[in-house]
Amino acid sequence: MYRTNFPDAPRPYANAKRHSPSIKEHLRASWLTSVIGFIMFLAGMKLVYWNEGQAVQTAHSLEEAMNAVIPVKYTSVIMEENNGKLVHFSGTLRVGEPLAEVEYGVAVPAVKLKRRVQMYQWVEEKHKREFPLKTTVYVNERVSVGRYMFGAALIDKFSDFVLVTSDERPERRDIKLHAGLYYHSRDVWNPEVGDIRVQFSYAGRADEEVSVVGMQVGKEIQPYRTFSGNEILMLRHGRLTVEEMFLDEQARNQWLTWAYRALGWLMMFLGANCVSNILQIIVSRYSILRSLLLMGMNFVNMAISTSVCFLVMSLAWSSYRPVLGTLLVIGGAMPFLFSAVRLYRRERESRYQRL
Repeated sequence: MYRTNFPDAPRPYANAKRHSPSIKEHLRASWLTSVIGFIMFLAGMKLVYWNEGQAVQTAHSLEEAMNAVIPVKYTSVIMEENNGKLVHFSGTLRVGEPLAEVEYGVAVPAVKLKRRVQMYQWVEEKHKREFPLKTTVYVNERVSVGRYMFGAALIDKFSDFVLVTSDERPERRDIKLHAGLYYHSRDVWNPEVGDIRVQFSYAGRADEEVSVVGMQVGKEIQPYRTFSGNEILMLRHGRLTVEEMFLDEQARNQWLTWAYRALGWLMMFLGANCVSNILQIIVSRYSILRSLLLMGMNFVNMAISTSVCFLVMSLAWSSYRPVLGTLLVIGGAMPFLFSAVRLYRRERESRYQRL
């Protein structure tokens, strides 16, 4: 009725500009989420940068070690001219006296013997905190292949434990044997609170075939430090050539590198999701990036995280492998190139429509 009687009256909000929230307003509205997102994004970048630096350093070290290693054909003779150098050899594993637990009747000629102790239904509030027995790892002091003695660092690499299976009954009556496990219990089938179960396992059994890459120091094998700063010390079961050992080591390092890459990318992606509102404002203000919004903010977050990840990776690899570094830069720029191409096509179509 008012508009009918007074048609020339000014319209409410006719001249008012449409308000668009600024970055500061978004920060004020969700500052905690934004701060967490920025920290997570920066932490992901830091992780990727550190990981790539480690990957490049490891690649340098393995390449250096591969060129420096000296194959040893006979382990029965120590070559003095190899002292202080990186050597490779394969042979039969020898140990000193068998590692034994007399009370349980267990004796294994191995590098390590682990005693694992478990207590049934142990509750801290009701029972004493200390176990009568503790989990222990016994280590043989003498480990060798031929005349080459294994140093402490090389012995530590024996970590693949195998369960000890024995039918020999313990001499003590309070210890019972069932299915390869030893029980400190009155009744194996009905254990009580506080009863103990003991399990034995070994690593590096005598007479196994092993292959080693390490530095010869006298008769002992120790880690070899490369000029890049990494230590080279390898132990594999079976007879492997130098090439096979280094390929296996490279494969292991690649799996670890890719795992950290995935974790770093995920951290950046989650961080970008936390600040997606702010990113949407930033992207929308630049025409070259605006076309990314047509595919949704999830695509924008993935594109930004992937691009930053590739660019950070390229910083580490450009000096060591320039071709790979260049490819990573191109991969990091792909979302921006994609947006530029779409923008160019759209402007070209609009020109044809005007004509």
